Amino acid sequence: MDSPDPFRPTFRAVAWLRCWCLFVLLAVAGPASALYYSKGSIPFAWVDPSSHTVAAFSNGLQCTNGTYINAPQDDDITAQIPIGFTFNFGGTDYTQLQIQSNGRLQFNNAFCGAGTQSAGPPPTYPYSYPFASLARTMRVYGGDLYPGQNGAGTVRYATTGTAPNRQFVVTWVNVQEWNSGSSLFNLQIILYETSNNFVFQYKDTANSLVGHGQIGWEVSTTDFDTFDYGGFGTLAYTAILWYPNLVTIADYHLDETSWNGSSNEVVDSGPNGRHGRAFNGATTADGSD
Repeated sequence: MDSPDPFRPTFRAVAWLRCWCLFVLLAVAGPASALYYSKGSIPFAWVDPSSHTVAAFSNGLQCTNGTYINAPQDDDITAQIPIGFTFNFGGTDYTQLQIQSNGRLQFNNAFCGAGTQSAGPPPTYPYSYPFASLARTMRVYGGDLYPGQNGAGTVRYATTGTAPNRQFVVTWVNVQEWNSGSSLFNLQIILYETSNNFVFQYKDTANSLVGHGQIGWEVSTTDFDTFDYGGFGTLAYTAILWYPNLVTIADYHLDETSWNGSSNEVVDSGPNGRHGRAFNGATTADGSD
């Protein structure tokens, strides 16, 4: 079944005085000064991936500059896959992406790299955010996941729903970790059309090696975030929502005494100084009852 967008930000404007005729106010979604996305918890709502397409990894052929040819499937990436709609990640629109086997979706970035830094146990993992080669990526879990190890586990994807509320769903289904046949990971990323939210979901897991993979996203080395958690088992049957921060590019209180169509007469009270003028004879009046 489709997963409805769990959070769609809305704008609310409050005017101190009434405004008649026609006046246009604009507010847009965009990055805050610190992080592009905020995060929160939402109800777990797993999308059944059983009918979704099995991802075909490239044997390293699609990795950056062909530097990882013959990569094992635990450190591999797919060719570009159509999302099925335009998804804005970090302020840039994308219509396709690549799935990297170690829990990542990547936009205009074909970096692969090894999945394990030290075998442990517990193992440690390389390329923690921030890392320049992982700009424009999101990571549902940064372990050394190995689709197909011992004949088990697949990564599946599909575009579901109807415009303008489609979802692109990627699921790691019963995937093991490299060098651990007793491990089990069921992970899911959902991208939402229009709102440009994305969700990470965690189902049945058996983290036998007790590694602690990173969870989060990176637009750039100065704009990234991670999700803190305890043992990986605590994530079972939970979901994390990531949603764009909102910024108002202009703040009009509409509290001038009068307007006459002059330039800059409608004052932007925010820091950007985007003053405007009344249009089509718009006037103000005392709004008190």
